[in-house]
Amino acid sequence: MCDMATTRGELGDKLSSLSLFADLSAAELESIAHIVDERRFADGERILRQGLTGSGFYIILAGEGIIRIALVVRGSVPGVDAETFAAKADEAKVGCPVSKALAGVPEITLEAKLTG
Repeated sequence: MCDMATTRGELGDKLSSLSLFADLSAAELESIAHIVDERRFADGERILRQGLTGSGFYIILAGEGIIRIALVVRGSVPGVDAETFAAKADEAKVGCPVSKALAGVPEITLEAKLTG
């Protein structure tokens, strides 16, 4: 179990250990630490539910977090066939900052389809 930070500086130190924040300066980390609230959740407590509108951003420092993400992309792109669209969607995942931040998620699926 991860101990909660007692100061904003300690919270900044915890954030600095995450790849999402690795390139930030100490001052930038401290600024972020001042606008976040640290919370502890009970074992098995659900933090998010699929389909609900989000109002926050969670960073899990200890325990298990997201175990599955299923992305569905629908688009209409003139001059692009369905196979090319699906291939480009898969290519977009490689090197994407969000994909890198979610690298620890055990299962991420992507369904990309053209509409119309």
